[in-house]
Amino acid sequence: MIFTEKFCESEIIDGVYISAELKQIWAVNLDLLYVFEKFCKEHGIKFFIGFGTLLGAFRHQGFVPWDDDVDILMFREDFERLKLLWQGFSYPYFLQNE
Repeated sequence: MIFTEKFCESEIIDGVYISAELKQIWAVNLDLLYVFEKFCKEHGIKFFIGFGTLLGAFRHQGFVPWDDDVDILMFREDFERLKLLWQGFSYPYFLQNE
């Protein structure tokens, strides 16, 4: 994904100060989610966003202002398939498991 320089500038969202560092983390998370979604679509793997990620998407049209991760959920069958195919991820991303 390509982000403008302005994306990583600090700002106040819903009364919460968001540092440039947190915005850079958000950019990495969005890129990871983009790559992950593309990989899953290519391999017919279903996943869902949940918890703070879903709340942020719904309530803030982005991230919850104090959140710094992406919450991904999937059925066991899809996760087992992901574990078999994860070598297809491109650097710098990888599957961290057990």
